[in-house]
Amino acid sequence: MTTKDQIIASVYKKYLGSRSQTLDRIKSDDKKKSEADPSYVKSGITKQDVDKWFLTNDQLAPATKAPYKTKFNSFVAPGPKHTFQVDLFNFRYEQEINFKKNPPPPHGLVCVDVFTKQVHVVPLQDKTAVSWRDGLEQLIAKMGRPQIIMTDPDASITSVEIDEWFRRNKDIKHIMTRRHASFAERELREFKQIMYRKIKNEVKPWPQYLDEVLLRMNTGRHSKDDDEDDKVYPHATIGLPPDEAVKPENWFEVHNNIEIHAKYRRKYPELKVGDKVKVYRQRGVLTKEVVGDYKYDASVITNIFRSLGQTFYKVEGEGKPLLRSDILLFKENEDTARGAEAQEGQVSVFTQRVADQRDQREEEPYMSYRRKRIIARENNKELRESRAKLASEAKEAVKKAKSDAKESLLKGRKTKGAIASAKAKVKDESEWDDLARAIAERARLRKQAQGSL
Repeated sequence: MTTKDQIIASVYKKYLGSRSQTLDRIKSDDKKKSEADPSYVKSGITKQDVDKWFLTNDQLAPATKAPYKTKFNSFVAPGPKHTFQVDLFNFRYEQEINFKKNPPPPHGLVCVDVFTKQVHVVPLQDKTAVSWRDGLEQLIAKMGRPQIIMTDPDASITSVEIDEWFRRNKDIKHIMTRRHASFAERELREFKQIMYRKIKNEVKPWPQYLDEVLLRMNTGRHSKDDDEDDKVYPHATIGLPPDEAVKPENWFEVHNNIEIHAKYRRKYPELKVGDKVKVYRQRGVLTKEVVGDYKYDASVITNIFRSLGQTFYKVEGEGKPLLRSDILLFKENEDTARGAEAQEGQVSVFTQRVADQRDQREEEPYMSYRRKRIIARENNKELRESRAKLASEAKEAVKKAKSDAKESLLKGRKTKGAIASAKAKVKDESEWDDLARAIAERARLRKQAQGSL
């Protein structure tokens, strides 16, 4: 009997095409054969079977297989608060129509801890860089300070405002991937599905449902009207609800579960300083299909360094360091390679020297007028905060000095009163002693007089 893989391979070899086209042709062939022969048994091939065959088969056409699109390696964070993924989203479902006078915020920032899957959302009124900065500060105040914040190349995140914010917060490293913030987008999809259902039942501004939705996502509790107890659904990857994964005693189990589900299907060739690579670029909505996903001209790697467990590549013409998934090794033909062998030693020495110099100093940004204004504003803000802090400390010191003086004064009064009472007591005791002596002397004299009689 013909297996499913053999059927998929024969159909693909005959027609070529994409996965959906291959599945449609298999179903069409099954329908035709079953109509011609009622005893024919259908293959029962599903979309999962076709996807599995496309991922594991090496006989595909290069344009159809596209390994740089379908195969990626998993990222495993070493612990909680190591990497946060942040993404911007829009939410207008039943909002603008029903709340025209006072519309709720149309945007929001979603943040997810890659290790614990803990989620938090901050509503935003607009998508400006200042709103991004304020949203990041609120997320950090709620979830804690991470070591890495990863985002996609949004227009606001590449602004001078956000760049200066990360320069002032040097304990947080900003990584900007050229593709998508996959962890944040996955949690965002679940967030919107839950929010859609709640607004569909009763239309309200979506921030009013925010605490309830976040509580459900972070605890895994799905309540129903006919159930007395809420049922807890653990996260599929970590095996626990996010609020349980935060606890230190569960970190080892969470890390093991993530490693079990991790996939490393793509093998990257080793890169070194001086190699030529092509940088990935996001295609626009109106970009033609003849335009590739990578830039046409190849660039040279000038520096390779590791930070916080990840490898970064500095490429000529690119402002920020790139991840390995964002660059593609450029393979030259034999004639070009032989022509470049004569200059290879000089280029490698030069690029290594440049890399060493860049390692020794931090690259300074271009001081534009806007950047100067932002720096001056932040410096003035820090100056005002320091002055306010000194003023409050001075007030506290004066208040404490007054309270200490008052306490010492009261203590002194108490001491004087105690001394006076003690003196009076001593005086009273001495008078009682004199009286007792007098009584004793009188009794002695009376006894002596009676004895003489």
